[in-house]
Amino acid sequence: MKTPSRIVTLIAAILIGGAAAAQVSETRAYRVQFPAGSTGATLRDTITGYESVVYRLSARAGQAMTITLSASNSSTYFNVYGPGRGPGDRALATSDIMGPMVPGLNRFQGQLPETGDYRISVYQFRSAARRGERSSFTLQVNITGGAVQLPGGPPVANGDPAFWRITGLTPGDRLNVRSGPSTSYRVIDRLASGEIVRNRGCSLNPSGTRWCQINRIGQPGNTGWASARYLTAAREPAGGATQLPGDALVPGTGFNATGQISCTIDGRTRQCNFGVVRRGNGDGTLTITMPGGARRNIEFLAGRPVSSNSPAGIFGEWSGDDVTVFIGTYERYVVPNAVLFGG
Repeated sequence: MKTPSRIVTLIAAILIGGAAAAQVSETRAYRVQFPAGSTGATLRDTITGYESVVYRLSARAGQAMTITLSASNSSTYFNVYGPGRGPGDRALATSDIMGPMVPGLNRFQGQLPETGDYRISVYQFRSAARRGERSSFTLQVNITGGAVQLPGGPPVANGDPAFWRITGLTPGDRLNVRSGPSTSYRVIDRLASGEIVRNRGCSLNPSGTRWCQINRIGQPGNTGWASARYLTAAREPAGGATQLPGDALVPGTGFNATGQISCTIDGRTRQCNFGVVRRGNGDGTLTITMPGGARRNIEFLAGRPVSSNSPAGIFGEWSGDDVTVFIGTYERYVVPNAVLFGG
C-alpha cells in the first residue's frame, strides 16, 4: 500500500518543514512540524498487521528527546533512527530492548548525537503482524535544549540467566503471569513457588518496575510476563527440554535446519551456510560459517538476536518475515522467520 505523505502540525519550535519521508510498502510517513512556543507533540494513529508509521522530525545535536508510546496492543514498539537512516538501517534505539537511551519498555530518553532529520517508526512485533492484529497507539514526543536525567532503577543486564526459579511468594500463594509487563494486564497463568521457567528477556516498564517475559519449559507457546522481584537465577533442570519437541535434526548434523542466508561482511554481500538449533518459539542458536571458515554463533530469544561470540554489539531490525542482524559495523545477516520458528 502506498499512501501520500501528509503534513502533521503539532507542538514545538525546533523543526522546519520539508518533504515527507520516502514511502515503502505498508508504511505511512509524516513530517512533524512544531509551532513556536512548544516542546512536545502527541501523535495518534492505528496500524494493522505489517503496517507501520514513520514520523520524521528535525533536531540539533545536543538537544534532548523523550518519547513514550502507549498502545492498545502490547506487541507495538518503535525504533528511533538517526539522520540519514530509516527502516531497514540500524536504529539508534529500539523500544523493546533496554539500552543507554531506553530506560524502560516503549520509552526513549537521551541527548541527540547529530543535527538533522530523525525518524520514529511505530510497528507491531512480527508475531502480531503475521496474525493481522490491530493496534491503536499514542506517541508522545518532546525535544528540549538541555540534557535529560535518566531515572534510576536496576539495569537490565545482557548476562541475565536463561532460566528463573519462582521465589519470594507467601506460603501457598502462586505467582501471576500476565499478558503484559504490569499488573494492569490480565492474568494468563499462575506458577507455584520453586517452579523453573525459561527467561525470554527483561525490561523496565513505564513505571520503572522490572518485568521479565517467561514461559514454562516444554511449553514454548505459553508466554507471559512476571515481576522480576519473584525471579531468582536458576540452572536448566536435568533433561530440560532445550530441544523443541518434534523438530527433527537434519541427518548427520546436530542442527534442526541447515541452508544458506544472505550475509554482508566487510561490505561484500554473499550467501553463507548456516545451521540452527531451535528450542521453541523463536529461541535458538544460529551458527553461520563465515568466509575463511570461521563460525559466528548468534543466540536468539523469541526471534530476537541477544548475543553472539563476537565482542562487538548486536542489534536486530525487522522487515516482514525477516530479521536483519547487525554485529558491529562490518557484519550483517538476513535471517528468515522460518529459520528460527520452523515451518
